[in-house]
Amino acid sequence: MKDIIVFFNKYKMISSIWTILFFSFIFINLYQFFLKLKNISSYQLIRWINREKSIIFDFRNYDDFCKEHIIHSIHFSEISSKEVNEKNIKKIKDKKIIVITENGTEILKPTRMLKKLIHKKIYVLTNGINGWKKDHLPLVRKKKL
Repeated sequence: MKDIIVFFNKYKMISSIWTILFFSFIFINLYQFFLKLKNISSYQLIRWINREKSIIFDFRNYDDFCKEHIIHSIHFSEISSKEVNEKNIKKIKDKKIIVITENGTEILKPTRMLKKLIHKKIYVLTNGINGWKKDHLPLVRKKKL
């Protein structure tokens, strides 16, 4: 214990960086736990798409979405609290909600938004669309409105 205190006093910058990283890691994991988020792989998502058991929300910017996106995915600009009424919630009730971002890390804002609209467990695509591309899986294009 004495050595740790000496190390922290001698290497304050490195110690503070490691401390910040440690608490950031703990915070992110606890946040995901309390938001009931779960990471899924690209191949698990393919299984859910083929069985029509999922709704995919893409939270990238609209230009990137138009260039390429996963089949049957919905851009987040197409959803709003006004559109999510009882009829739509009944359709969503039996399906799994998947969030897609650019690299799978910037998930806090999108999942918070969806949690307010739909009180369900939310799944996040591991490594986002970049992981999907890395696995050489198909993407579709959409014409801009």
